[in-house]
Amino acid sequence: MEGAGGRVLLTGDIGLQAESDLPTAAGPGPPLVLQVPHHGSRTSSGPLLLRGLAPMLGLVSAGWRNRFGHPHPLVVERYAAFQVPLLNTAEQGAIELEVPADGPPRVTRSWRRQRARYWRE
Repeated sequence: MEGAGGRVLLTGDIGLQAESDLPTAAGPGPPLVLQVPHHGSRTSSGPLLLRGLAPMLGLVSAGWRNRFGHPHPLVVERYAAFQVPLLNTAEQGAIELEVPADGPPRVTRSWRRQRARYWRE
């Protein structure tokens, strides 16, 4: 998804090989929000991807107390090393993102903060 003010890249469960092609394919453009590949598994989000895309924000799609421990601590460290803030659906719940035409993408709401136990409603 791309607009004049920003872009969102949805990566799904791609591996390191596909990640290496993304910076060239995505090309330069407005600020980028990156859906963290493969839920933040240990082998995802390599330095080539993070350096090449330079995302302003990473979104991890992971379940609360997931058995895989996503995102992996090494992946969290990689994002921190590139100064990319991470938001995790396991902690924030659903994350609402706005990509306005006149500014960079921004998070407008996270459901767990609004309703601590939203799944019980």
